[in-house]
Amino acid sequence: MNILNRISRLFQADMHGLLDDLEQPEMILKQALREMQAEIDKAEAHLAALAKQRLHLQKSEQDLHQRIQDLQQQIDFCLDQENEALAKPLLKKRLQSERSVKEISRQLEAVVAEHQYADRETEERKEKLQAIQDKLVLFSEQSNSVEKAATGECGNTVTEDDVELALLYEKQRRDQAAAATGEPL
Repeated sequence: MNILNRISRLFQADMHGLLDDLEQPEMILKQALREMQAEIDKAEAHLAALAKQRLHLQKSEQDLHQRIQDLQQQIDFCLDQENEALAKPLLKKRLQSERSVKEISRQLEAVVAEHQYADRETEERKEKLQAIQDKLVLFSEQSNSVEKAATGECGNTVTEDDVELALLYEKQRRDQAAAATGEPL
């Protein structure tokens, strides 16, 4: 059984090594960028929907406040005219409107809190995206310099002229050394 475990681990190690060779870090970073950008786009759409919902709730709240004022004027008029029978349904409508205002205010507070939270999350995602973009730029620069060094494109290429010039300098150095010591070459 021990040999089977060793063979199994060896096979797994070979597979992991093969997968590591197949993976390209630059491609993985680019995919991460696309995924994060998609998340940011989705979060921004959610923020826009929350802003629209907040505006709708604020408008509804204003409309209800106006309705409550109108109902109060009607109630005052009915009571001035000593018509309590007509004032009671108006009072009921006003009470319902006041409860609706409380519910809308509660919903509005929840939407504002959710908007603030989502906005913070989106900003953090944008910062992470920027960090990944910076890493990709650095990685690309490193990859390019490694590729240039491997192919000899980074200015370190030794030409035939460089070799000839170096040979002449070496001959001159040897001649000068021989002349200084008085030994023939």
